[in-house]
Amino acid sequence: MRDGWRKITIGELCTLTKGTTPTQKAIPGQYPLVVTAADSLSSDTYQFDGEAVCIPLVSSTGHGHASLKRVHYASGKFAVANIITALEARNGMDVEMKFLWLLLDHGRDEIIVPLMKGTANVSVSQAALASAHVILPPLDEQRRIVDLIESVDDVIDRALRYTMECNAVSQARRKDLMKATDYVRMDSVATMASGAAFPSSEQGMSVGSIPFVKVSDMNLPGNETHIRRANNYVSREAAARLGAKLWPSGTVIFPKVGAALSTEKRRVLTEVTAIDNNVMGLVPIEGVSLTGFLFAFMRTVKLGLYAQPGAVPSINQKHVRSIRAPRLSIEEQSAIIDEAECLDAVMQSSEFQLDRLRNLRANLLTTLLSGEHEIPAAYDALVEETAA
Repeated sequence: MRDGWRKITIGELCTLTKGTTPTQKAIPGQYPLVVTAADSLSSDTYQFDGEAVCIPLVSSTGHGHASLKRVHYASGKFAVANIITALEARNGMDVEMKFLWLLLDHGRDEIIVPLMKGTANVSVSQAALASAHVILPPLDEQRRIVDLIESVDDVIDRALRYTMECNAVSQARRKDLMKATDYVRMDSVATMASGAAFPSSEQGMSVGSIPFVKVSDMNLPGNETHIRRANNYVSREAAARLGAKLWPSGTVIFPKVGAALSTEKRRVLTEVTAIDNNVMGLVPIEGVSLTGFLFAFMRTVKLGLYAQPGAVPSINQKHVRSIRAPRLSIEEQSAIIDEAECLDAVMQSSEFQLDRLRNLRANLLTTLLSGEHEIPAAYDALVEETAA
């Protein structure tokens, strides 16, 4: 530990006060209401006036699993949900509350999550939180770390706004591209691709001749638009035994059941593939439609609007067949594909830069909180000159 850095318990550093507002019963009003979600709600009354670090007491996932998605910083007059505890600095303690927030949010998996107990309802007690140790640098260095990370956050916010604007422009342009004077049922331009049951006893083979794609495979790195790898493979004989049809390269697939349906993911197969029964697909009819066009069009369709109501939303082939697709010539479809690919390139570039900035922030914060590198005092003068 560097000179001037000290180890101290959260209880020595802060008072811990549990929130008093039931989220579902809060009356909307002029004050922020800190909840477990990323964005605050509102309340007609406030509980705190000042600065606080707000920590959820209940696991983000539950079901016997300890996890924590985020720790909040709040200031001014605000209310706090009753499953969150607020940390306020004790009088005379040399702590910058934004620094403490950075420390606890960045290190939540190491500092807070191990304190969570329980089987079905996993939670952390205020007593356990109070006993947890943190390491604090001198106050001036805390402030320099906060200032530097806030500067990075400003750049990330601008990159996020740019990405969101690119996405909005892209979506609007895609809808414009899909406008036509004539529309036909989806089954006039594509063949429906159905999935098959994939028993757990058949899963686990990482090599084989046929990828057997599940919804989770759509989240694998490299599969953002095209399915280039899968977690499970089978032989042709196994696929036949399971009654799994094999769908060609160029098939456009998407989730059809549950929460995955609402993610509105679309992917394109790059080789002959089997899909499980939580996935559906569209095979372009030769001479009538092109894969790139179907992929671009389906990204403008909200399948959630077609879903059957119920505890587990779902769509079936009847729903998909009823979708009205533009009737366009192959030449017109090719032109749309070219522009859609340009839109994708812009989006992918902006998302890549945003990811790089977020990784930079995480790595920088890890280094600064470790004490491996000190921000020199000269940084203060530089900040003053920049602000002047």
